[in-house]
Amino acid sequence: NGRKLYAINCAVCHGDTGEGNGPATKYGMAGINLLTDVTRGRSDGYIWGMLRNGRGLIPSYVRIEDDERWDVVNYVRGLQNRSVPT
Repeated sequence: NGRKLYAINCAVCHGDTGEGNGPATKYGMAGINLLTDVTRGRSDGYIWGMLRNGRGLIPSYVRIEDDERWDVVNYVRGLQNRSVPT
């Protein structure tokens, strides 16, 4: 569910892998990389709140139900874990 919601709402800017290279960046939209140490350091609640309230260029995704927002947070954490250097 998190993957589906991420693909619909987030990948357009953040890219499929979270690197900030989504298709909207070709048209001047900033693509924030979710794999940086700064983003990794954000709490789950912070990410959930960003989805809920938006900030700056990030719109509010109130249309995503509260419980489903946690699915997106968990999916983002999964993307981050896949990209950890070994």
